[in-house]
Amino acid sequence: MARRIAILALVAIGVIACGGPSAASIGLPAATSAAPRTAASVSRVVDGDTLKARIAGRTETVRVIGLDTPESVKPGTPVECYALRASGEAERLLPVGAAIHLEADPTQATRDQYGRLLAHVWLADGTLYAERMIRGGFGIHYVYGGVPSIHARPLAAAEDAARAALSGLWSPATCAGNDHTAAP
Repeated sequence: MARRIAILALVAIGVIACGGPSAASIGLPAATSAAPRTAASVSRVVDGDTLKARIAGRTETVRVIGLDTPESVKPGTPVECYALRASGEAERLLPVGAAIHLEADPTQATRDQYGRLLAHVWLADGTLYAERMIRGGFGIHYVYGGVPSIHARPLAAAEDAARAALSGLWSPATCAGNDHTAAP
């Protein structure tokens, strides 16, 4: 049953992403903050805010909603301050094969300009991946286009806590909060 729901959710996401009818118009419930989560597994970490995930037998590139980490693999961009630490923490939290859950966000697009699936990522222990990364100082709370995500409050609180504690990229010994500078 769970697999059938996951497949239906993926079909709905694909139809909506291609400009088709809305989820509601094809008989699926509209996404909310209590929306069902789609089971997936980690195939590979690309960097701190992007991963490859297996969903119902298919591999998708997933861009994590609400999280921005320093760049480590962006073409034409030097490796940024704290990027390798952020990628390392991502690999620790999202080991290959790990079970995760993906959550759509009705306040955000289904896919970004590069075709990546946009989703909140939930770890097997029930914690929100972006919140964990931000609280540890491995990234910042990212609000795309001025539209807060459904989890904006806990993500903003996590950033406030990391900044106050001078954790990770907020430390004067690392990036002093300026994560988009070249790594030393």
